[in-house]
Amino acid sequence: MSGGKRMAEPEGFDWSQIPFKKIAIIAIVVAVILLIIAFSVHIVNKKSEETNGKTDTVSEENNEKMPQKYEGYDVLGELVIEKINLDKYIVDSKEDDAMAKAPIKLYGEKLNDIGNFCIAGHNYDEVFEKLSELEVGDKFYIIDREDIIQDYEIKEILEVEPTKLDVLMPVDDKIQVTLITCIEGASKRLVIVAERINIEG
Repeated sequence: MSGGKRMAEPEGFDWSQIPFKKIAIIAIVVAVILLIIAFSVHIVNKKSEETNGKTDTVSEENNEKMPQKYEGYDVLGELVIEKINLDKYIVDSKEDDAMAKAPIKLYGEKLNDIGNFCIAGHNYDEVFEKLSELEVGDKFYIIDREDIIQDYEIKEILEVEPTKLDVLMPVDDKIQVTLITCIEGASKRLVIVAERINIEG
């Protein structure tokens, strides 16, 4: 016999009846579930942050109504002539390739400002082909980089020789826009002179 006393087990208590394996399995399953939940919450939060970031970016892009570039060229404004379903960006280039893609700034200081702002474009379907359908009294509008919209009314329509350059002459007493394109196999120029008609904006 040993010198110490053995603690007596409670009467009727059988340790063999406790399902230790089942308890261990349940504990492991619970731990795995908790880990999965924690990981899922982390992923959801991360995606939410990413989505918010993308939303902010999209919002910024949507707030910018006019792109900086079009077909690789700097955008100065937007020309809209509803009568001929024309809505094109005006680009800052005199390259022939640019004229084939969009109306270009041929001459002038600033859109929607005092002076004669001349806009040229090739007589292509996607650019200025339908200018010949316009008439004196027709209206169009131009949106500049400051998001200012100005209405213009056509005052004069001319067919001139390519060498007639006085249509490009500046004016200092009104806001004028001159649209120019080739006609008759490029042997002549169609010139449309318009003046601003709304003072506000």
